[in-house]
Amino acid sequence: REYESGDGSTTRIENSDSEFRTYSEEEVCQEIEEKLGVIAPRLIYRPEGTVLTEYWIDEETGEAAVEYVRNDDELQIYISKDIDESSIHFEIDGNKQGTIFIIANGIEVPVYEYIDLDNNRCFQSEFETFNTYYCITGKMELEEYSEILENLAINNV
Repeated sequence: REYESGDGSTTRIENSDSEFRTYSEEEVCQEIEEKLGVIAPRLIYRPEGTVLTEYWIDEETGEAAVEYVRNDDELQIYISKDIDESSIHFEIDGNKQGTIFIIANGIEVPVYEYIDLDNNRCFQSEFETFNTYYCITGKMELEEYSEILENLAINNV
């Protein structure tokens, strides 16, 4: 898979054999933290069968993304350490569904619902904490998305 980073550079995840690949969440989070100097979120709650399937890190732009999959459900976490860069703030075209309180960080974040290009119902939240921008997108039921987000851990150790 290839990801455009907006500055013309492309990050490619190499997966020569088309087998389903899973990664250690802790190893991926540590790599993001070491390379970008940001805090990578951990999933305290995850629906059974949810696995981390892809990730990318772009040290030059200070961005990273992590993808979790379970059956047809998907969760993407986008991280950027450059919160002053206006290009990272996405306009969410969707209906606000309320807010979710992230327990570990004591912050309230808005939740928006939208329909993606494949006609799937998706939810998205974006927020800043510890001088880092986070955008969490889920293609799943709202109850599942809410529980994952409520139990997200972004801890400054």
